[in-house]
Amino acid sequence: MSTYALDAVFRPRSIAVVGASPRERSVGRAVVRNLREAGFAGQVGLVNPKHRQIDGVAAVARLTDLPFKPELVVVSTPADTVARVIGEAVAVGARAAVVITAGLGHGPGSLLEKLRDIARPHGLRIVGPNCLWA
Repeated sequence: MSTYALDAVFRPRSIAVVGASPRERSVGRAVVRNLREAGFAGQVGLVNPKHRQIDGVAAVARLTDLPFKPELVVVSTPADTVARVIGEAVAVGARAAVVITAGLGHGPGSLLEKLRDIARPHGLRIVGPNCLWA
């Protein structure tokens, strides 16, 4: 495995959380809370089309609505939306994405293959999917 864009995974300067949520016990809320509690000093953008703010922080409907270019995109949306989100990550120039979402399948015709096909030509590093351990 190459080390291309791993700095964007392990030391990003900016992060977008797609699927950020005000819902208690949701993955998106846990990601945002963990970033805050860890003292992440970079820019954090929250993306959720159903909420204009989450815990007092402004949220936008799409990655393309963020006022900055996120270096890392964390995806915790339903499986059928992940390929679209990865397409948006490519469009905004993100360098890496961590896909927490499970259930993308494997092999020809799977959602996993689709997101790889979107990301690979643009050099978007993908970690995941299904990368949340209990």
